[in-house]
Amino acid sequence: MKKRIVVHLIVIVVSAAIGAYLANILHANAKGSKFNSVSTSFSSGLAGFNKFASDIQWMLFVNYSGSIKSVDSENAPIVFKKLKSIVDNDPGFEKAYEMGSLMLSVEAPEKALEILDKGIACEKLQTNWKIPFYAGYIALHHLQDKNKDANLDRAENYFKKAVERSQGSEKHVVSQLLHAKARKLNGKKFFDKESNKSIPITSEKQARLLALYKEWKAMDGLRRSSSSDSAVSSMGVLDLDDMLLSAMQSAMRSEQKDQDICDSVAIIRRDVFAGRHLCEACMSQYSEGDKFCSSCGVEVKLYGICPKCSSVLKGRFCSKCGNDSVGSAK
Repeated sequence: MKKRIVVHLIVIVVSAAIGAYLANILHANAKGSKFNSVSTSFSSGLAGFNKFASDIQWMLFVNYSGSIKSVDSENAPIVFKKLKSIVDNDPGFEKAYEMGSLMLSVEAPEKALEILDKGIACEKLQTNWKIPFYAGYIALHHLQDKNKDANLDRAENYFKKAVERSQGSEKHVVSQLLHAKARKLNGKKFFDKESNKSIPITSEKQARLLALYKEWKAMDGLRRSSSSDSAVSSMGVLDLDDMLLSAMQSAMRSEQKDQDICDSVAIIRRDVFAGRHLCEACMSQYSEGDKFCSSCGVEVKLYGICPKCSSVLKGRFCSKCGNDSVGSAK
């Protein structure tokens, strides 16, 4: 009984000491500026109470955020200082990284990335894909000279980490990764070894199409070299064939007269869709027996005619007479 009373007294004394310590900090900050909150990171001696201090700082930060209309050049340094103090005291505070970086993203993108880099490196947050995704988005859309390769490389690396952490399950993350890759290609040239042809990349749609194709080729190479049937990378869980087909159809619908687009589509059709019957005008798939595309009305090539009974072929063997179209061709 006496032992329990002693323990309770010790807890009360320690709590009072910590409360007095925090109160002094709050009072000192309040005297210095009406906007300041706790901006002190605690030493390792108070490591057990760092999270508690961070929670207090977060409540004060939320209160401060509500008192300003938006983050501007004047208050951005204050916002950054408060956020840095919060994550210094509690490196695993996910909401501080996510909400805080978005607040700083337009006015102070480099500061936002400095906060997010700390979250990306935090061991407790190694499964959090949102933090590197936000970093990639800010690097891609808010850094000055965003078309420069250095910033695009930075954005791409952030998105790659987000894709790895989400295991490719978040399609919008993959989409932003491809967007960064496409930005790097736009304005350059694409060389096709098989046709020995260099194609200028002159539009965003063409750049995205070729970025997808390069990703497909990389994945195809990995699949061929892997003995496992499982996905060879985090991108492997996505159907790149479908994404490519959709991009081809979109490009041909709006840019059918663009020769660079047509040349790019021809390469992809040759390598990725060699066994598929696609309308040359709109890239829609058609069925056996079709003479015209049901999507655009353009005449299409028949699957083939059986040399024995003249029926339309649906595969190697004629479904009407059983003739082997490959064998008879020899």
